[in-house]
Amino acid sequence: MDPFKILGVSETADLDEIRTAYRSKARKYHPDSYGGQAPPEASTKMSELNAAFVEAKEQIRQGKDSQTVQVDPEFLTRDRLYQTAQDAEYAQATSSRRMFVAVPLVVLGLMIVGVVVLGIITNSQPVPGAEAPADGIIGSGIELGDCVNVIQGPTLLEVTCSPNVDGVVVGARLARDDSPCIIGTSYEVTLGTGVRACLRQG
Repeated sequence: MDPFKILGVSETADLDEIRTAYRSKARKYHPDSYGGQAPPEASTKMSELNAAFVEAKEQIRQGKDSQTVQVDPEFLTRDRLYQTAQDAEYAQATSSRRMFVAVPLVVLGLMIVGVVVLGIITNSQPVPGAEAPADGIIGSGIELGDCVNVIQGPTLLEVTCSPNVDGVVVGARLARDDSPCIIGTSYEVTLGTGVRACLRQG
């Protein structure tokens, strides 16, 4: 027995449509509607209406689970295409986020490499002010820029600047430092104090 057919409604009817159809048919077939002279089929028809109404309500409450739902294959194809498009969009967004993080890291890495290389290049070129030992004194009170004569030992003797001096102190290195003196140095003198004095002809 199909409860929707008995009630005279479609299978997609909602609860209000079923209730309205039931009341309409119940007025027609209820034994009291005949003023006490109801035909014998009225009672049977009323029983069918009651059973159909209960069954239809139950099917609606259960979401019509007893019916098979047909899915359009075209819908499934469209759904798969939509999901594929969403996946591609997600992949692109994720890739953009990765680039957003990766680019600054690469730039930072290049900056660090640049600073290190610049430091190596700078340290390999002698700088006049940086060539003196930490206290700036070559020995015996002699500093960068002083005019000196080289005497026995070897030792430097500070003298008044004149064309006859042995040289002007333009730099100094510790004896264990193998790096050359600055450009323009005429010669080097390794002193007994463990310092190499870089001299330019005066």
